[in-house]
Amino acid sequence: MTALQAAKAECPNCNSAGNCSGVGIADDLSLYRFRQPGKCYLAEQPMKRCAYFEQCVAPAARVRLREAATTEQRISARRFADRVREYERAILPVPTAKYAKCKSCHRQVYAPKRLCEQCAKNNVLKSKRVWWSKTRKNGAFGALITRDL
Repeated sequence: MTALQAAKAECPNCNSAGNCSGVGIADDLSLYRFRQPGKCYLAEQPMKRCAYFEQCVAPAARVRLREAATTEQRISARRFADRVREYERAILPVPTAKYAKCKSCHRQVYAPKRLCEQCAKNNVLKSKRVWWSKTRKNGAFGALITRDL
């Protein structure tokens, strides 16, 4: 999926043919034209900057990543966020979102996070294994094994 495909899927102005209607919604909920109708800026070579995509569509990527509940939603949200990042790298001199690297596998993650989803999941499972090994039941009596007693 490219940035244009993300715009076709998520931008209300972009139709399936890659044409932009160029209509925006003002703060007072009135409609205004921010550009002339025609080919989407993301479809042109070289790609041009689209203010509507940056203000309305790109922030939705972060929201979708945060609110994804199922695995399918997370995969879809991650793909969409990757396409927004691709747009940011191609157009913007400085990306709007700050990225950091995962402490374990060095994948890109959003700045407040220190681990990617997979490494975070592995750390949770590891800590659960450690906890269960310390508190497992002892034989027929069911007493807990503790090392401090």
